[in-house]
Amino acid sequence: PELKLRAEQIITARYARGLLPDRRLISRFRQLPYLLRPLLVWSLRAAIQRSELWDQKRLLDRVGHIRHAYEGSRLSGAALIGISLVWLVINLVDI
Repeated sequence: PELKLRAEQIITARYARGLLPDRRLISRFRQLPYLLRPLLVWSLRAAIQRSELWDQKRLLDRVGHIRHAYEGSRLSGAALIGISLVWLVINLVDI
C-alpha cells in the first residue's frame, strides 16, 4: 500500500509540473523510467529507517528470545494441522 501511494504521489507531482501532456495509459507507461528511480530511492530509505528503528528497539533480539521460549509450539502447530486435515477429509468424504 505504501509503494502504491508513493507512486501515485510521484505521478500527481509530474502532472502538476506539466511534465505529462495527458492522462492516457500510454503516457503513464512512458513515465515508468521517471517513476522507478524515486520509488527505488524511497523504498531503500524506508528500509534503512525501519532497520535502524528495529535496531534501537532491539526487536531482532526479542524475536530470538521468543523462539526459544516456546518449545511446545511445534507440537501444538502439528496438532492443529492434523485436526484441520481430518476435518478436510471428513468434509470431502461427505460430498
